[in-house]
Amino acid sequence: MENGKELSIVERIQKFNKAVNNMDSVVMVPCQLLDESTKCLNSGSYRKFSTTESDMHRCFTLLKKAKYYLNQGDALGANKDNSVDEELKDFVNHLEGLYKSLDVLTEVASGVAKHYQNEVVKY
Repeated sequence: MENGKELSIVERIQKFNKAVNNMDSVVMVPCQLLDESTKCLNSGSYRKFSTTESDMHRCFTLLKKAKYYLNQGDALGANKDNSVDEELKDFVNHLEGLYKSLDVLTEVASGVAKHYQNEVVKY
């Protein structure tokens, strides 16, 4: 929660994008993260993100991929190709579910609007 209110999905996506953009602008030479341990990261959050011990470069790469999947809608193709990193499989599966749910809701909203125009008010 931020300022006593729950963030919407759009606000959460914006917050995530901002954090990854900041990370990307701060880390000038990503390969310098190769041997840096993830132990200094918030252990609770990191454990939810990855079950394996890895270096900061791996985290950097995975976060950039997650941002790409989220913003480009490419998660579906990547998951079908089995090219999704193990740490991102849960994230991509949830994205797929969200995409499918939004597609259904969009179709229903369009159907309601079309029915209203054609049958209720008969323009």
